[in-house]
Amino acid sequence: MKKTPPVNNKFFQLGQKIQRTRKAKGMTQEMLAEEIGVSQNYITYIETAKSKPSVKVLNKEPCSKLTGYRLL
Repeated sequence: MKKTPPVNNKFFQLGQKIQRTRKAKGMTQEMLAEEIGVSQNYITYIETAKSKPSVKVLNKEPCSKLTGYRLL
């Protein structure tokens, strides 16, 4: 079944990048969530663009390494 991007395509693309990179590194959502200090559900919401990731979360080292982004 094909995923339909939500209204904000940039957050959908970011979520997909996090998911692809996380899987390529052999990480589960639970592992990433634990390293960042958020819930596994929050990671699911980010990966499916149901929630926008906060700047604080994106700047945490595990997440910034996955995305390649570092925000100030």
